[in-house]
Amino acid sequence: MSKAPELQGPATGAARTGRRCCNLPSLEPCHQGAGTRVARRHEQFDAIPEASLEALRTQLAAAKEEKDKLVRQHQEELDAQKTSYQKLKEQLIQLGLDHAKALETAESAAEARLNEALEDAGNANVVLQAELEEAAKARKVAEDKAAQLDAEQKEYDLLTYAIKKVGERRVLQAHKNLGLFGLGNKCQTPSPLSATASRVPAEESGSGSALLPVPEQTQRFAPLRYPRAVPGRSPLREGAEIIRGL
Repeated sequence: MSKAPELQGPATGAARTGRRCCNLPSLEPCHQGAGTRVARRHEQFDAIPEASLEALRTQLAAAKEEKDKLVRQHQEELDAQKTSYQKLKEQLIQLGLDHAKALETAESAAEARLNEALEDAGNANVVLQAELEEAAKARKVAEDKAAQLDAEQKEYDLLTYAIKKVGERRVLQAHKNLGLFGLGNKCQTPSPLSATASRVPAEESGSGSALLPVPEQTQRFAPLRYPRAVPGRSPLREGAEIIRGL
C-alpha cells in the first residue's frame, strides 16, 4: 500500500493517485489536519484488494455456518435435556403415584389387621368373661355343696352319737328290767318297761313304725328299730326326739 501524499485539495489528491476520490467537502484551513486523517482512511479502504474481501466473506460465511451449527447442536442438546428431564419428571410422578398407592394399600391392610385383632380381642374378652362367670357360678355351687355336705356330716355325726347313746341306754335298761320281763310273762301283766313304752307317743316315720314297741313274750330283748328319715325333716330333730322318748 502506497503512502498517501499530502493533500493540497481534492483535485490535487485525485490527480496524483490517478483514481477518483470520494466526494469530500472542501476543507477549511482550520480543519486541514482532520481532513487529512479522513482522506487517509478512505484511501486505505479503497486500497483493500478484492481477494481480501472475498476471504473475509468466506470467513464470515464459515463463522455464520459454524454459529448456526453450534446453535443447532445446542438446541438439540437442550431438546435432549428437556426430553430427559420430562422422562425423569414422568418417572418421578409415576414413582410418587406408586408409592402413594402402596402406602394406601399398606395402611388399608394394617387397618384391617388392627380391626380384626380388636374384634378377636373383644370376642376373646367376651368368651373369657363368660368362662369367668361360669367358673364363679361353679365355685359358688361347689362351696354351697361343700357347706351342705359339711352340715350334713355334722348332723350325721350327732345322729350317730345319739343313736349310740340310745342303744347303750336301752341295753342298760333291758339289763335292769330282766326281772320285770319275767314277771310280766308269768302274771300276764304289763311290765314297767312296757308301760313306759306305751306312754311314749309313737312318732310316725316314713314307714309308720313306732319308736319303742312293746317286746313280744317270745323275745327276751326288744329289737332296735329306728324311724326312717322323712324328707324335709332334720336328723338332729329325730335324734332329739329319740332321746326324749327314753
